[in-house]
Amino acid sequence: MRTPHISNNKIALVHNGIIENHEEQCVRLKKLGYKFESETDTEVIAHLIDHYHKKNDLLKSTQLATKDLTGAYAIAVISIENKDEIICARLGCPLIIGQGKSEYFAASDISALIAITRKVIYLEDGDFAKLTKNNLEIFGSNLKKVKRKVNESKVKTSSMDLGPHDHFMQKEIYEQPRAIGDTIEAVIDNNKFDSALFGKNAKNVLKDVNSILILAAGTSYYAGLTAKYWLRGCCKNSNFCRNFK
Repeated sequence: MRTPHISNNKIALVHNGIIENHEEQCVRLKKLGYKFESETDTEVIAHLIDHYHKKNDLLKSTQLATKDLTGAYAIAVISIENKDEIICARLGCPLIIGQGKSEYFAASDISALIAITRKVIYLEDGDFAKLTKNNLEIFGSNLKKVKRKVNESKVKTSSMDLGPHDHFMQKEIYEQPRAIGDTIEAVIDNNKFDSALFGKNAKNVLKDVNSILILAAGTSYYAGLTAKYWLRGCCKNSNFCRNFK
């Protein structure tokens, strides 16, 4: 998950996903007296929860805040008033709960938990979870308690090892050439790509393509720049490649 965002030094949360109406909510929150330290959609969620937390407990405040959001999220929230409780919520983004011997964990992927526990619970869209050291409660979107199955992960720990790398991002960077090679090897035929890989009628459709738009943000933006560089290199003498954006 991303770097934590804090509201009024009381509410802190981490968030995966994209809040599509964050600008609208930002305007609303500024009118309520909130000051923003960033332009991220995550800070909007923190302020919304803080706003509702003035009259409600953290679970109810999180539910009310999510009702104001349009988009996708997986969040974990904590309040300075009760540091032993974490509230989680998800919609459209993965969020799992790990069950240890006498503790619970929240993560967006099994890779973060596999070294600690193989017992995981997959929250469903609209679910909320209240975690303490010794207890876990899961609620539906209406805050009525629900039961979710405890699963035993079969993921091999070898795929989760850092090896010589300092962290998983570094590992992913150095593994990219092999990952790309493995992907290409699975679909290439006679050192060529079949146009059918891009769709049934791709051969005819591609004949009429005269430009390519690579649209991305964040880390994907840098991947897009690399793709632009490679594609231009493949056809640097073609008028087609001058239309890359």
